[in-house]
Amino acid sequence: MDEIDGDVADTTLPNRWKAAVEWTDVVIGATSATSSPSTPTTNDSLTRAERAELTLTVAVAQGFSKAAIAWGPAPDLPTMVIPTPGS
Repeated sequence: MDEIDGDVADTTLPNRWKAAVEWTDVVIGATSATSSPSTPTTNDSLTRAERAELTLTVAVAQGFSKAAIAWGPAPDLPTMVIPTPGS
């Protein structure tokens, strides 16, 4: 995680991982995003199917994150204790 804080191009990560991080920044609309759908690094490192899967995964995760913030924390629910069956 320390390697992707800031400019990912200056890290020791493999090019595929750098491309995935850069693409994720584009999908979430990060202001530091430097990639675009036609960036050579992204196109050379990730297949079209991988970019589609990554895009969907990031979009769903971001959607759930925003929903969780909007809905607020879960109310306190009673804890159900189920004893382990004896032997």
